Amino acid sequence: MVQTDEERKAREKKYKQRPYVKAKAKERNQRPETKAKAKEIRDRPENKAKDKVRNQRPDVKANAKRNRNKPEIKRKINERNQRPELKAKNKKRIDENRLKVLLEYSKRLSNSNVTCCACCGLKDHIDFFALDHIAGRKEMDSEPELVKLGYSSKKRSNSLIKWIIDNNFPNGFQILCQSCNFAKGMPKNNNKCPHEKT
Repeated sequence: MVQTDEERKAREKKYKQRPYVKAKAKERNQRPETKAKAKEIRDRPENKAKDKVRNQRPDVKANAKRNRNKPEIKRKINERNQRPELKAKNKKRIDENRLKVLLEYSKRLSNSNVTCCACCGLKDHIDFFALDHIAGRKEMDSEPELVKLGYSSKKRSNSLIKWIIDNNFPNGFQILCQSCNFAKGMPKNNNKCPHEKT
């Protein structure tokens, strides 16, 4: 008797649900060589492109959002994110990305190999610097080149920095010290730092 595809898939699924088969698959998936091969396959340009297209589909987005909002999933994510080793790893990655962005825009706009303010030229500890939207955060929503790359004024902090790196440091941003950035953002200064007026 010939099996249909549905019957074969059902038998295969039933087989994979057996405890010893699950345990064997879990053990195999934890091997370094298996992980390395899976990463190599995931990182292929054609697979990355397929994933990007798939993740933009409305049904996939809705399903991911629905799954993220399940209480048991939220609890697991929170538990994982509270692990000290994961917190340290995330902080290191975020700090490295931030430094990469600060150095790139400092080099590009100020011709400096150290982080410095594009307005007043301050060279100090990286915590004193901010990423500035040259035209203004919300105004940049109407710039076609940035919108084409997926820019949104809703992107803040780490998600903005990741977006900038992923899109090869697009134009429209600069590095300012916190003082110049704050002064530029004051309504009475019309989107200009007082240093620019003198």
